[in-house]
Amino acid sequence: MDYKDYNSIKPVLKSALTKMKIDIEIINECLNCNKMLFLKLSEVNVIPENRSPNSKSNQSHIHLSGKNKSMFYSPKELEEAKLNKRSTEDEMVSIYLITANLNYLANYKNNVNNMDHVYSGEEQCKFIKSYTYKKITIRKDGSEQVQLSKLRLDDKTFVEFRRMLYVNYVIVFFERKDGRGYNVIGIPNEDIDQYNINVPALLLDNEKNSTSQENNYSVDESDLILTNFLKEAEVSQFKINDESLDRHVNLRNISEENQEIKKREGRKYLKELEINQEIGEFGERLVFYYEKQRLKKSKQPKLRALTDKIEWTSKEKGNLLDLGYDIKSYDLKDGKIIPRYIEVKTTIREDRSFKITYSEIKNSRKLNVEGVYVIAHIYNVDFNNKSFEYCLLEGAIEDNYELEPIVFRANRK
Repeated sequence: MDYKDYNSIKPVLKSALTKMKIDIEIINECLNCNKMLFLKLSEVNVIPENRSPNSKSNQSHIHLSGKNKSMFYSPKELEEAKLNKRSTEDEMVSIYLITANLNYLANYKNNVNNMDHVYSGEEQCKFIKSYTYKKITIRKDGSEQVQLSKLRLDDKTFVEFRRMLYVNYVIVFFERKDGRGYNVIGIPNEDIDQYNINVPALLLDNEKNSTSQENNYSVDESDLILTNFLKEAEVSQFKINDESLDRHVNLRNISEENQEIKKREGRKYLKELEINQEIGEFGERLVFYYEKQRLKKSKQPKLRALTDKIEWTSKEKGNLLDLGYDIKSYDLKDGKIIPRYIEVKTTIREDRSFKITYSEIKNSRKLNVEGVYVIAHIYNVDFNNKSFEYCLLEGAIEDNYELEPIVFRANRK
């Protein structure tokens, strides 16, 4: 099979990750990337001790050439290095590994000795943050090459990961939707050979999730819109004050069981309810601002003209109407304007899960037919450090999330 676009290789990756017993939520987060680099490891791209005894190379980094360089550098950065005839400095890159993938590789060729820690229990399938280094080097012939990973500088977990990769294994880099690093997995060659991917490397854009040609704004620009939000004047309208900020920080340490605020009484319940409303308003204000900037910066006149038509529905009409979305914006599909219905979920936890009602699930199906439905999840909100993380996923909720029932209605028999 000829794997020329992201959708053709997506089922292959999903199958390989499922075999490793990686949770569907984590699989979806990997696959819902901006772009992906699929790299079959040649002898010089694995660490020296994993090569054949006859190998004469002492190289320990992973080198990238051709268009694969653009996974880690923009064309402008590559061109500048080439014109200056000077290699760049080592630059740290955020890497997110998956514990289930590490366990799978460790058990595959009895690599357990390469890991200081075997993940079990709640740790068995989650992202863990790591890092490596990248740089542009200029070769003797004047051409540029990207070097990735320096064992003496890399985070220990990433080094352990590389020690479990052998010749012809595949390493896959998924550029995260938030633009903040890469989700990375390793796949044994026996798990991938059956699909007849007869190329050493594939660099593919995820057309569904990358910036559309119609909107024509870059991932970097959209990320900048959000990260600049806290610096703009609009944030001064947000009503969290120092007192509620202190309560915010305290809430971060309350266990899940104790956060059942319906069990709280009187004033304490009302205070926490007020804080939750403030958290929700923060997320909605952020996404409302983001959509305004998205349309304003669009190169499509049709979208720019609708900038002032964006509706903060939950604020203007209230939540009691059960419309199924908080913000109504606009998008282009096949040259036509379509509504963009956005449900905002804001949590202060690092956990990427959130609560959703059956009504919201049902509405997401209907709204995704009428236009495009979007879940905007703002999480790991830290008001003290003015930071947050976010994930924007298009499509009905069931298409992007694994749902777990946590509340039931009991009818008397």
